Amino acid sequence: MASKYAKLNLPPLEEQDVRHRSLVEKEASKITATKPAELAKMYLKIREKKEVKADELKSIQVILDAIIHKLKTAYEEEGITQIKLEGGATVSTQPEPVSQVTNKDEIREWAIAQGLERELSLPWSTLNSIVKQLLVSGKPEPPGVKAFMRTKIVRRGTLDG
Repeated sequence: MASKYAKLNLPPLEEQDVRHRSLVEKEASKITATKPAELAKMYLKIREKKEVKADELKSIQVILDAIIHKLKTAYEEEGITQIKLEGGATVSTQPEPVSQVTNKDEIREWAIAQGLERELSLPWSTLNSIVKQLLVSGKPEPPGVKAFMRTKIVRRGTLDG
């Protein structure tokens, strides 16, 4: 099944992070498999391993969030903001303001009035989606945006079935 993007003639996307590219090339040199079926199986195996680890991290985050919840409550009950443990480590709480946009038009107008129009940006995923739609409909990418082609691997199913 051909991708709807297969007909687009874009230059390949080059990895910008030199350190990451170097690590990938080093790891690639260790892989002796060369046949597509072998590499596809390796891909599925490692991808599944990554998903298991991601699930483990989610579970760990839930536990950490529960501990944070109880820790904040315990500190409040004790009237403290810090505790020093044996060995010298400290665990403390401190207030920190956070913001949430409730009206995009109002904050946009305010930012422009403050001279912050250059700071306004679309999230990458939104801009990328818009560019894809433009390209597929035969229109060029917006000014200031350059499109590239990245080959992505798509997985359907698992090694076990």
